[in-house]
Amino acid sequence: MKGLIAAAFTPMKADGSLDLGGVERLAQHLFLQGVEGVFLCGSTGEGFSLSLEERMETARRWAEVAGGSLKILVHVGSLCRQDSVILANHARALGVDGVAGIAPFYYKPRRVEDLLDFLAPVAQAASPLPFYYYHVPMLTGVNLPLAEILEKGAERIPNLRGAKFTHKDLLEFQECLALREGAFDILFGVDEWLLAGLALGAMGAVGCTYNFASLLFQEMERRFLEGNLEEARALSLKVRALVEILGEFGTLAGGKAILAMAGVDCGPVRPPLGNLGPEEKIRLFEELSEAGLAEDLGLRSPA
Repeated sequence: MKGLIAAAFTPMKADGSLDLGGVERLAQHLFLQGVEGVFLCGSTGEGFSLSLEERMETARRWAEVAGGSLKILVHVGSLCRQDSVILANHARALGVDGVAGIAPFYYKPRRVEDLLDFLAPVAQAASPLPFYYYHVPMLTGVNLPLAEILEKGAERIPNLRGAKFTHKDLLEFQECLALREGAFDILFGVDEWLLAGLALGAMGAVGCTYNFASLLFQEMERRFLEGNLEEARALSLKVRALVEILGEFGTLAGGKAILAMAGVDCGPVRPPLGNLGPEEKIRLFEELSEAGLAEDLGLRSPA
């Protein structure tokens, strides 16, 4: 898993039901945006707001329309291990490129061993697909040492490939990249800090904003690899502005609104998240325009 991997939105109809037809539209858009793959049913994809069947239908549709053009990584994490096993089995049968699992965040594991007890049967159900641990302590409240999870996990989970690292502890990120002489695939998951991740050795990244801003990120990476740090930093500031504006309007509702402005309508978000009204969408566009981002992202006014 290298390059930019979009944490894909889940297309919804106006009534909040799945819009499986929208999957193909989004897949075509992401392919043209130059991303390497998609991460399905994670935080951006509202995975925990989908039923078990909806998650399987979503993964199935993506495999049908994008399996030959994009790498597909399916998040199968759940508070119920049996549900995760079902989702992992389903992903394996689809022949996707990998699965990811998260720490349970209601009844939380206290020790790394407890977490691995939870994850091992899920990874086994997905085998031989690569398994990634989804490390996102800001949402789960589970901040066990990732290096220890990987080291001990490698002894118990033969298909453990690495982790999706959505955390701002860059020392921990660097430590995990260096484990076992770089044996683990650590996917960087903090969009606005991608330049720092690249400097530390990130090879792959998963992000929400890659749905509509991947060209901006790709240009930043090119400038970095060319050694043009001044321009790379300038682009990183634009990325930061984008994430800050999104945070003001709500990352998921705002992100879906931006996608619609880019010509790919993925519908509303599900409760308890709130959607943007017409005036909020116009204000979002105006703030993006003032930051020079509307033109960069090829957006049209919703007015």
